[in-house]
Amino acid sequence: KAMADRDRIDDILSAVGYGRWQIPILMATIVANTIPLHYMASSLLNAPMSFRCFAPGSSNSSNSSFSELDSLDNAWFNNECLDPQDNAHLADSAHLAHLAHPALNPVGPPNRRATGLPACPEIEYDSSVYSLTVISEFDLVCDRERLRPFFQMVITIGAIAGCFVGGSISDSMGRKKAMQIGCLLGLPSCLAVAFVPWFPVVLALRFAMGISVRMVMLSTINLAMETCPPRHRTVLGMFMGLPYSACVILFALVGYFVSHWRYLQLIWTLPYLVMTPITLFVKESPRWLVQSGSGREAAAELAEAARKNRVELPSRLASYLEKMKEDTCGLSGGEKEKVALKQLFAASFSSYGEYLRSPAMLIIIFITPLMYFLMCLLYYGIILNVNNFTSTNPFQYIAMLSVFEIVSVLLATPVNQLVGRRHVIGSTLLLAGALFLAVMFVPEGAWAGGRRASCAGMTWIEKVRLA
Repeated sequence: KAMADRDRIDDILSAVGYGRWQIPILMATIVANTIPLHYMASSLLNAPMSFRCFAPGSSNSSNSSFSELDSLDNAWFNNECLDPQDNAHLADSAHLAHLAHPALNPVGPPNRRATGLPACPEIEYDSSVYSLTVISEFDLVCDRERLRPFFQMVITIGAIAGCFVGGSISDSMGRKKAMQIGCLLGLPSCLAVAFVPWFPVVLALRFAMGISVRMVMLSTINLAMETCPPRHRTVLGMFMGLPYSACVILFALVGYFVSHWRYLQLIWTLPYLVMTPITLFVKESPRWLVQSGSGREAAAELAEAARKNRVELPSRLASYLEKMKEDTCGLSGGEKEKVALKQLFAASFSSYGEYLRSPAMLIIIFITPLMYFLMCLLYYGIILNVNNFTSTNPFQYIAMLSVFEIVSVLLATPVNQLVGRRHVIGSTLLLAGALFLAVMFVPEGAWAGGRRASCAGMTWIEKVRLA
């Protein structure tokens, strides 16, 4: 019966078509697919900055270790930490020299500051590319270098938690409610990150952002797919990646002009600011309403969809809407929820059993998550390490990767329609593996250009495979 109900809802959606009723949902989908930008924003927010350490009281002309063996060919920002024991001795010597000759006390440049780190008491950063990043503000160098990965790690852990939290809320309270809760969690967290001066609090807020991003994105995708006519779902699903890729290009452009990480974080609160009011205008998924026992509300929404899209439903579908209204007629609110919950668990276990009894479905269930995991591992491994691939122009590198993503989506859409997903998946996996191996044989002299082209090509191939 549940399968027949789902098929009839698809029949109604096919008759309703895609029109005015889906416009708020489409807008929410576009904006929601830009919010995952926060997962890769650490490539600029937490970018490493070259630095030079100084012992306490050292002059600007002296080297980082006060050693005469320092090579003249070394760059000024050598990213080298000092020996804490030597620093203590030099600090005592500088203090005694200051007491004996106060007028000779060396004055450091204004861009040098104290850190409180034994291995780097005073530090100067290279601000030629970035004016301030998370690493330079909280001095995540030398003794604190081990704290660097946590800025990205906590939002990723939050995303994992968001899958469970968001999925539970979406199934129990509805897609729309999950979107609203996610926005109410993410908007203040995203704003607060731009202002709080404590690194542990920043990490806690990033964890909340990870939960929020996943909640908003998954619930919006579910809502978009469940309100889309079956014939348009493939195209809609493939083009969902375009807003993200376009937003990454914009992120690189804005990052080029705004090199302060807090200002950049504040600017990218905008998707949440736009998404929050949109959630007030979207409609709940009729499919979820039927599954939760709210047949009357589902029938009313589908009838409104037909009216807004200026479609007259056939008599057999109109009669089904009337039958849908009667499914919950005469039940009190508490009784309806109790019945719906039992039916939901029974239907879930029944559907899981059908999947596990089919060898073909077992292969799909286990292979698809594995491929998606590998794709995410490779994609984020590339885009989160742009500063390791190019230290002078990471903005161009990020933009180039996203341009390849857009091309891949536009190419994959008709190719999938022509040859099918299996051929696209198999061929792109082989090409991606070949490109990864080819990077190992790029000549040293051509490494800079070859690395960019190869990594961009790998990202493009992976995006084609995902589509």
